[in-house]
Amino acid sequence: MKYILPVVFTMSLLFVLYTNYLANALPINNVTTGEISDKYSTLITPASTAFSIWALIYISLLAFIGKVWYDYIKDDLENILVYKRILPFFIIHCLANMLWLILWHHEKLYLSLALMLILLISLIFIYKEIKGSQVWKAPWEIYLGWISVATIVNIAVLFVSSGIDINMGNPVIWTQVILIVASALSIFFLMKEGSYFFSMVNVWAIFHIALANKMNDSLYYFSLGLILLQFLIVWAHRSGFLTWNKSIDRT
Repeated sequence: MKYILPVVFTMSLLFVLYTNYLANALPINNVTTGEISDKYSTLITPASTAFSIWALIYISLLAFIGKVWYDYIKDDLENILVYKRILPFFIIHCLANMLWLILWHHEKLYLSLALMLILLISLIFIYKEIKGSQVWKAPWEIYLGWISVATIVNIAVLFVSSGIDINMGNPVIWTQVILIVASALSIFFLMKEGSYFFSMVNVWAIFHIALANKMNDSLYYFSLGLILLQFLIVWAHRSGFLTWNKSIDRT
């Protein structure tokens, strides 16, 4: 059957979307996703409006699936080979996404972190397969950028739920260190891969972390400073003043 692969792509994503709908419509275990996040709030947890980025992620993934169908109809053999290579990782990603939601709603935070890591690793493998091809990369750069931040937040939530104190008496400083690490990862990805989408997702997350901590001047202005720094680096990279590898494919 010629179109079995795009059908599997489509059905896998639809299952993810339906599970995400049920998570808050039922809701699963009688709590919403946001209520669990609020229960284990940390300084690194962004304001609730940050999670609206999931709409952009899922719309872009739906567009990606549309491109898969288009390439199959047009018999674009080069892209079809890439789709065949990423399909196993896409299925793993979808399963991890759905299971993460179920575990998160049941407050199985150790297991939910394990699923988040599986989700992150599957996205890394997908990106590695597509980055040297003509396949549309933007949805995966956006998704990978957000899951990178979400993984950090999940780790922080796990510490809070376990009563583990990693702050050594100064949670603001430790949060600033985490933000520096996240920003460094974003800058590294920009310089190595030329991905502005990954950087802008990082900026989005840090901006909403700043909003969540607007009553804490040191953390609020520190976050805004990191945002400004990333904008300057993106501008410098875009202008050609700051480059790592000029041969990067930005398809």
